[in-house]
Amino acid sequence: MPYSLLPVTILVSNQILIIKTHDMIITVTGKGLDKVDDALSSETLLYIRQNVNDYDDGSSSVFIKDIQCEGDLLTY
Repeated sequence: MPYSLLPVTILVSNQILIIKTHDMIITVTGKGLDKVDDALSSETLLYIRQNVNDYDDGSSSVFIKDIQCEGDLLTY
């Protein structure tokens, strides 16, 4: 696989994770996102799911509050 197709991740203060691909930008907000970033880097992440009730009860070290996607692929 060409290196230019691998996603670039930017972690901002462990609460915002920006995933840039060739034609999409995915912004994940929450807590403990360093673990998500590590799983992406090691290619062990299966999926990311936003918490449906938007409430963090503190029982997990990772909480996904929101996922936003932008890009040309989403306009079709």
